[in-house]
Amino acid sequence: MKTRDRLPASGSGARHWVTVGIFDGVHAGHRAILRSLNEAARQDGAASLVVTFDPHPRAVLDPAVSIGLLTPGEEKIERLELEGVDEAAVLAFTDELARRSPEDFIREILIRRVRVAGLIAGYNHAFGRGRAGDGALLSRLGREKGFAVRVEPPVILDEAPVSSTRIRTLLEQGRVEEAAVLLERPYAVAGRVVPGRGLGRGFGFPTANVRPARMDKLVPGDGVYAAFVRTGNDRHPAVVAVGNRPTVGGGDRTIEAHLMEFEGNLYGETVRIDFLRKLRDEIRFDSVRTMIGQMGKDRDAARLILNRQGG
Repeated sequence: MKTRDRLPASGSGARHWVTVGIFDGVHAGHRAILRSLNEAARQDGAASLVVTFDPHPRAVLDPAVSIGLLTPGEEKIERLELEGVDEAAVLAFTDELARRSPEDFIREILIRRVRVAGLIAGYNHAFGRGRAGDGALLSRLGREKGFAVRVEPPVILDEAPVSSTRIRTLLEQGRVEEAAVLLERPYAVAGRVVPGRGLGRGFGFPTANVRPARMDKLVPGDGVYAAFVRTGNDRHPAVVAVGNRPTVGGGDRTIEAHLMEFEGNLYGETVRIDFLRKLRDEIRFDSVRTMIGQMGKDRDAARLILNRQGG
């Protein structure tokens, strides 16, 4: 897949079928749009193009509100590539871009720059100044300017549309199994293994302290999870604790992964955690001995779950 941080010069390059959006998570709803995009492009002898944005528009329009991203930066591009998209253009989202009218965006960017042959939009898609660029306006502009417009219906799961906001809420609540259904894959956090306090090894449960590769990446809510940890081409069953370790003095929020039946030094390595199921909330134990006993139960429970998942 060809990736660019800018669009081609006016009138150059191939004709494109285009979709425009944030695509955070590349979830079941997004994937339905991308399948339609690729199919339409192939039938029309054109290339498929995703126009997306960085940073997330909310970070520019409402910087006081912090938003955890499902697929920040290169992770989103990797997911788009897996969906078979021919090209992706990542545009810098700025105040100036936010002030552009939908008509101006269509004329200057989609018509003059990428030679749009057709546009695929989600059912609730809106862009441009005042979010005026909805499906009705796009259809009118398509008729006037000579490009096709298709509006995709929502993907409904559990009687509600799939959305990035819905997935974020589930993950913040630790409901990783439900989030995986909407994503059509387990939610994953990649990061580098960094030195920790070494307490887990002293308790008989050595852990890898994982620092996310991006600080704007959403980490599931505090608790203990059954997970797989991927190191290179290997996959290891694991118990992963997210939180601030209140029983042993608290501190900054951490991700600590205990890889079962693994021996070795992972310091400095990049790993990926696939969250499968939440086992319990993070709690403060009345003693370290009680905590160690619960850690053993967590490991047994995780092993049963992960064995069922082919681990």
